[in-house]
Amino acid sequence: MHDLVRAAALGLALVFTTPAIAAAAPAEGRYTSSGEGPVNSWWVETPHGQLILFDAQRDTSNANQLIAALQATGKPVAAIFVTHPHPDHVTGLGLVAAAFPQAAVYASAPTAAEIGGDTQGLLKLAADASPGALPPPHFTRVLRDNEAVAVDGIEVRALVLGDGESVGVAAFWLPKMKLLVSGDVATTGYVPWLAEARTREWLAQLDDLKSRVPSGARTLPGHGEPAGYAKLSGWMRGYLQAVRREVGAAQRPKSPEGVKVTEAERGAIAASLTKQFRTKGGVAGLPIERLWKLNIDAVARELTDGLKGYLPEK
Repeated sequence: MHDLVRAAALGLALVFTTPAIAAAAPAEGRYTSSGEGPVNSWWVETPHGQLILFDAQRDTSNANQLIAALQATGKPVAAIFVTHPHPDHVTGLGLVAAAFPQAAVYASAPTAAEIGGDTQGLLKLAADASPGALPPPHFTRVLRDNEAVAVDGIEVRALVLGDGESVGVAAFWLPKMKLLVSGDVATTGYVPWLAEARTREWLAQLDDLKSRVPSGARTLPGHGEPAGYAKLSGWMRGYLQAVRREVGAAQRPKSPEGVKVTEAERGAIAASLTKQFRTKGGVAGLPIERLWKLNIDAVARELTDGLKGYLPEK
């Protein structure tokens, strides 16, 4: 089990492949790592021609390619925002911040605390396996819920949601652009990371965001394609509800081994969810069978014992 957990931790961080770079609109750009578990880093352009970057990639290879993509714009990076502390979003943060020393670096207070403390050990595993990774930079400022900063004429407001998909989840709302950067709270098309056993909290976070941003707000997700918030959140809500329902059914007293989810039941749940939601793989760069095991076992633990967080067996 220890090897499985280690593989999962590294899978969140490591995909060494050729990148895909796309510009969705004149004021918006994206770098996406290709291959298993593609992760997005987004940037938007300010009225005065500077860039605001969100998230910093999963490893040094992709971080260096993100840096090259940003430099190719010919525009300075004014600020870097971090949505949450999973390694696929922050392993490259030290490199990216060093490449743009003029950029202010922001995160929510709980995200900054987890990046500094690494309570689950995932960040160290990722950094050790990513040659050339630099320590995370000093944060210019840590943000509380609903706190805003102005970056070259653009207001960026932190919507701090708490623990869910990861510790210290946050999204960022840019009201002038009517743009939401959702991180991994609202995505579509990929099997999400559920291994931290907080699907109930995640569902509440989707409702929280629904009450705080327009349903049609253009939303830039951590994985997958952008869309309106209603579309992305609707897909994610449906997925979380379905996995809870199917895992719960496998734990009924009359199921083959009661509350224990068997390998056969796990396979049936994975097949059912894949068919229902047409997923293209997982958000983590590890074999999909391993992600399914981590996810289903965590949801089972959450539903039966109420145990939260990432609790790998030793």
